[in-house]
Amino acid sequence: MGLFTTKEVGIEKIKVIGNSNMVLSRLQGNFTVKEATLAPYRTATERLVNSFKQVVLEHIPGVTNTYVDALATLGSKLSFVKEQPNITVIKKDMPAVEAMPQDEPIDESD
Repeated sequence: MGLFTTKEVGIEKIKVIGNSNMVLSRLQGNFTVKEATLAPYRTATERLVNSFKQVVLEHIPGVTNTYVDALATLGSKLSFVKEQPNITVIKKDMPAVEAMPQDEPIDESD
């Protein structure tokens, strides 16, 4: 969904930083997707990645990912002094990959 949103706002060059070497390797085509339910996500992601002018994939091990650590720390320190926010969680009835508009239908056997 992050790639989709980035493309929607007109970004042409992107750097993807991830702490999952497996996910990044799949994006680079080094690993195959064996789980059938993940195939549509891989296909949608490949199409999105190929739609950018430039994509840089960078693996940062979780223990050295200071950005994630900083966000987690910040989130744990938030306190609401006045009014508690009204946060609604809506469970979608379909997977995210099916909710995104597609130029071509995603073949689940791909």
